[in-house]
Amino acid sequence: MISAIGILTSLFWAFSLSVHAGAGLAVFIQPSQRQRAAVRSDRPPVSIVIPVKNMEPELERAFASVFSQDYPAFEVLITAAEESSAAIGIARKVASDFRHVPCRFFLANRSFTLNPKVSNLVPAIDAATHQLILIKDANIQLADDQLGELVANLTPGTGMVCAIPIAVRPQTF
Repeated sequence: MISAIGILTSLFWAFSLSVHAGAGLAVFIQPSQRQRAAVRSDRPPVSIVIPVKNMEPELERAFASVFSQDYPAFEVLITAAEESSAAIGIARKVASDFRHVPCRFFLANRSFTLNPKVSNLVPAIDAATHQLILIKDANIQLADDQLGELVANLTPGTGMVCAIPIAVRPQTF
């Protein structure tokens, strides 16, 4: 005889399996749908704000990926809570290699919010020259044309685009 718990367990298992199958299918369908919806063709200027805190593996490569974007007009605004950060030294070195890209540095040691990272962003966002602002963590490497792809996704009705980074060279578990 089948018990009520057995039936409920079977129903839950079937429901869970269908949710997982649907999510798996969405992984393959969503990128093509998003690509068709990304129709913005203008390339307005962008201010890229990068909060810096600690030294990260391949930080120099991540900064260089920002400065070497295949995009017509952008500025880079680097902000840190501490001026003595080793990461700031790396950022200054990379910026000096890309003198054609406007770059400014900000010291953000005032607390505007309870969140230190958000407080770190405030001076750079206030000083941004352009209306579109990209906030990028210092350790995230961009593809050569990623700025253009992000802007293309800012279609009517879209106020923010979020790009989830994928770990490609993990150092530890």
